[in-house]
Amino acid sequence: MPEPITSAVAIVPTISGQGYYVVLADGGVLTYGDATYLGSMAGEELHAPVVAAACTPSGKGYWLLAADGGVFCFGDAPFLGTPASS
Repeated sequence: MPEPITSAVAIVPTISGQGYYVVLADGGVLTYGDATYLGSMAGEELHAPVVAAACTPSGKGYWLLAADGGVFCFGDAPFLGTPASS
């Protein structure tokens, strides 16, 4: 029996509008259309579930935000700080 997929928490369109990312609570990222997979937190131990996501202005990266304020950066998404480390 396959493992269940965790809950989807966000859908983020690509800059072109020709694809999207589906972000899961466990930090997994699923890509559709022209969305490029750049990594995820799936399989990593998280202190809190992922609750939101956003693409970078270039469309070559994305951020994942956890409920505790943790920020995970992929592609050209810069790390600029997090309330979780305050």
